[in-house]
Amino acid sequence: RSITLSNIYDPNADEPQFYAVAMDKIKNFGNSHCIIVGDFNIYLQQSLDTSDYQHINNPNARKQVIDMMGDLDLLYMFGEIMTRKHKETFKAY
Repeated sequence: RSITLSNIYDPNADEPQFYAVAMDKIKNFGNSHCIIVGDFNIYLQQSLDTSDYQHINNPNARKQVIDMMGDLDLLYMFGEIMTRKHKETFKAY
């Protein structure tokens, strides 16, 4: 079985076309399984990923990532795990 492993770093800009290109490249590998990790500079689940933060960063890029996850049948593993046990990846002092 072949697995596509992709590490993505998206600069902090609202550029959904970045993810459209990335999705096309990942699909072109032709593997039925893929793991995508990295720094997307977006919040997928604001209640889990932020603390008392009201603004949604990069809303168009965020929508593209959510669409990409649906197209590739991907899970947001941090969200899957943390909905069972709420923890934050940061702490404001």
